[in-house]
Amino acid sequence: MSEKSNLDDVPGVDFVVHADRISDTDVESVLSDVDSIDCYDLCSILSKEIEQRDGEEKNVFRLFHSLTNYHFRPDNALDPFGPMMVMLGERTLVPSDLLVDQIKELAKVCGDFRNVGLRARVSDVVWLRDRKQVAAGLLAFRSYVEALRKLDDGNAVLAFGATSPVSAAGIKILKRACVIANAMGWSKSEFAELRDFIRDQCSKAFEQRDANGLFRIASIDLQRRVSPAGTIAERCREIGEINFEASSFELAKQLYEVAARAYRSDSREEAADDCVKNAASCLVERGRTMSSSAMAYASYLHDAIEYLRPMKGTKARREKLHEELRSVQLKIGDETSTISTPLDLTKIVDGAVSSVSDKPLSSALRSFLFFESPPNPDELLANVRKQGEIAPLSFDMPVTVHDFQGRVVFQSAGSGSDADSSEEHLKYMASRYRDLERRIATSGIVLPIGNIITDQHHLDEDQITLLLSNSPFVPEDHAYIYARGLLHLLGGQSIEAASLLVPQLENSLRHVLGLKGVDTTVVHDGIQTEASLTQLLDKHRLELGAIFLDKYLYELDLLFVFRGGPSLRNQLAHGKIRADLFWNHNIIYGCWLIIHIACIPLLGKWDDFAASIGME
Repeated sequence: MSEKSNLDDVPGVDFVVHADRISDTDVESVLSDVDSIDCYDLCSILSKEIEQRDGEEKNVFRLFHSLTNYHFRPDNALDPFGPMMVMLGERTLVPSDLLVDQIKELAKVCGDFRNVGLRARVSDVVWLRDRKQVAAGLLAFRSYVEALRKLDDGNAVLAFGATSPVSAAGIKILKRACVIANAMGWSKSEFAELRDFIRDQCSKAFEQRDANGLFRIASIDLQRRVSPAGTIAERCREIGEINFEASSFELAKQLYEVAARAYRSDSREEAADDCVKNAASCLVERGRTMSSSAMAYASYLHDAIEYLRPMKGTKARREKLHEELRSVQLKIGDETSTISTPLDLTKIVDGAVSSVSDKPLSSALRSFLFFESPPNPDELLANVRKQGEIAPLSFDMPVTVHDFQGRVVFQSAGSGSDADSSEEHLKYMASRYRDLERRIATSGIVLPIGNIITDQHHLDEDQITLLLSNSPFVPEDHAYIYARGLLHLLGGQSIEAASLLVPQLENSLRHVLGLKGVDTTVVHDGIQTEASLTQLLDKHRLELGAIFLDKYLYELDLLFVFRGGPSLRNQLAHGKIRADLFWNHNIIYGCWLIIHIACIPLLGKWDDFAASIGME
C-alpha cells in the first residue's frame, strides 16, 4: 500500500521537509548506537520512532523511513530502488515520487550522517534523481566503499547478521558502487580504490577457499575486467573441483560456470567447454543424490542435457542421460499422487457437517456454495512473504514443475533472479500456499458437505437447472450443463464434474464480457477465433476486473492457467490427466469454484429463487 492510502500528506512527496528542519531533528542520534549499516534495519528503527513523534519531527522521521524503505536492487542500474511492495495497483514509495525541491534539500544534508548506510542511501537517491549533483554521487560512492571496508574490518554488520563484503548482502553494496563508478568513469583515479578492493577480495576468497564468496566476487571481477580473466578462470575451476570432490555439487556448478565465462573471455574455448561439461556433471550428480524424489532427479537431468546440447561431441552422453531421464519420469506420477500433509481435519469436518445436517436443501446448498471465497491477492502475497521470512531458502531455491505426465512445464530461478523471474517465483510460492488451503477446504468441507447433501436430500435435476438459469454467469441453454456438473460434484463423481464444468469456465467469461459489449474474438490472418481462458485473463483483465473481484481472477489464474500451478485448463483440455488423478483436491476445488462464481449473483435473493422453483 502507498503511504497516501494511510496519510493525506506525505513528506517529500506532497510537501517539502527543509534541510534546517532535518538538521534540528535527532535522526542521527536515534541511530548512533546501531551497529547495522543496512537500510532494512534502519527502516525498522525509524518506523518505531514515527509513533513517538508529532508535528514536524514526525514528518522528518516519515521522510527518512520512506528513504530507507526502498527495495534495493543494484542489478538494475537505471532503477536501483524499487517499491518494497506492490499490491492491487498500489505500491510503496520510490525515489521518483520525491519532489524536485525535496531532492535539493536532501542534497544539503546528505553528508551530515555518521551512519554510513544512511549516508550512502540519501546521497545515492539525490544523485539518482539529479545527475547534476555530482558531489552527491561521489559521496554515495565513497560511502559504499567505506561500508565495504567496515565490513571487511569487522566494524559493521548488515541485516540478518551478515558481516562479509562478499556475502549476498555485501555484494549488493559492491554492485551499486560499481554502477556509480561506471557511470562516472570507471577508469578514473577516483575509483581505483574500488578496483583494488575487488582484486583483493577475489584473491582473499580464493586463498580462504570461500567457494560462495569466490563465486560472487569473481563474477563481478570478470564483469568489470579487474583481474586477468585467465586468473579468475583458474581460481574458479580449482575451487570448483574441490567442491565437486566434496559433493558440494551446486557450488561446484556455479564456479565452473564462472570459469567457463572467464575462459571464453580469454579466448580459450576448449577449456570453457570442459567447464560447461563439468557443470553438467554437477547437475547429474546432484540429481542422483536426490533419487528419492523423482521430480527433483528429473529436473536436474533435464538441465544437464540442456547444458550439453550446444557442446560438440556430447551426443552419446546426452542419449544416455535421456534414457536415464525417461526412466525417472515414469516414477513422477506415483510420487505426485502420494504426497500428503498430515492434518487433523476432525474439527473442520464436524463443523462442516453440522452446518448442513438436517437442514433444508436450499440452506444446505447455500452453505456448500458459499462456505468460503478465495483470499484477496494482497493478503495472500503478504502471507507468502511472511513464510519467506521464516524459511528464506524456500524463496531462494530454483524450482521446476512437472505436469501429470512428468514433463517440465515451468521453471523459476528463485527470488534472487531478475525482476520478472522473481515475480514468477512469488506467484509460484502463492500457488503453493493456496494448494494447502485448497486441500484443507476440499477434504474438510467440500467432500463432507457433498456427502451429507446427497445422503439427506433428493436432488432434482430440473430444479437445479432452473436455479442456475437465473445466473448471468451461465449462458442460455448452458444451465443444464452446469446443473449436471454440480450434481456430479456433490455425488463425488470428479471425472464427470470436471469434464463438464472446466470447459464452461472460459465460455462463461466470454459470455459476461459479451454482455458488457466486449469483443473477445481473436483475428489472425483474417480468421476469427474465440479468446482462450489464458487470453481472457491476460488481455481482458481490466474489463473482467470491472465485473469480478480481483481475488477471483487471481485464483482462476493460479488454478487454471498459471503453469507453475495445477494449470487445470491446459491439463484437462489436452487430456493429460490420468483417471485416478481426477480426485486431486485442486480439480475438486476448481469445480466447486466454478459453481461458486456462477451462484454469486444469486446469493442476495437466494431464498426467493429457491422458493420460486419449489426447493424446500
